[in-house]
Amino acid sequence: YVYKPTKNWQLNTVISSGFRSPNIDDVGRIREKSGNVTVPNIYLKPEFAYSAEIGIQKYFNDRKFRVGFNTYYTLLEHYIIRDVFSMNGNHLMYDGEFGDIVANQNRGNAFIYGYTANYQGKLSDYIMTTGFVTYTKGRTYDSKEPLSSIPPLFGQFDITFTNKRFQFGTSFRFNSKKDISDFNFTEGIDNHDLTPIIDENTTDDTAKYFGSPSWVTLGFNSSFTFNENWKIQGRISNLFDQHFREFASGISAPGRNFSFSLITAF
Repeated sequence: YVYKPTKNWQLNTVISSGFRSPNIDDVGRIREKSGNVTVPNIYLKPEFAYSAEIGIQKYFNDRKFRVGFNTYYTLLEHYIIRDVFSMNGNHLMYDGEFGDIVANQNRGNAFIYGYTANYQGKLSDYIMTTGFVTYTKGRTYDSKEPLSSIPPLFGQFDITFTNKRFQFGTSFRFNSKKDISDFNFTEGIDNHDLTPIIDENTTDDTAKYFGSPSWVTLGFNSSFTFNENWKIQGRISNLFDQHFREFASGISAPGRNFSFSLITAF
């Protein structure tokens, strides 16, 4: 439902439902990670989602600039989680080594909620800017555990100056810290074991690992159009050579890097 009380205000509401069926990996593939051997579960059922969302938008400067805010809540029914599984025992020989048996299984209910604040528009005839901030949280009702694959607070802000043939822009990205207590250890798919170690002498993961550290990056890009056939572009990413990893990734992002392109059309 969309309601526009005036030219410069807009309210949005959405109620929806959906489902996610198990894929071929869930029901037919064997794989190993960190000592756990995931086996197929032919009894796995779809998980269902019921969502409600509300949003508001405000326009400025003859609708050339927009500010928006959306928030939502999603209930997951029979959510799927990877957990300990028994199949003629709790261990399995895989690739010459014994591993603990796990499988994707249906559980009870879980929830996800969050919000996004964003803006987009022109500051002048030559300057365009966009930006957003997103927050997400998810937990299970039955076990009170955090859900996997829930990123920390993150956002991005861009400003671009364009004047006939010349264009120059800057981009600022950030991720806040994700505490180790917000990781799901039952599944272990968010690579909490690759976050910084606080105390290597303990077996308690919440005391051993730091979690996902916060990070910020800054980049610049520019282009110049010589004519309708020739254009040159340049970009500097991660200007301050920040060492960081995207959430749940096991590979560090690139350091400071430069790229240049020469484009021709004929």
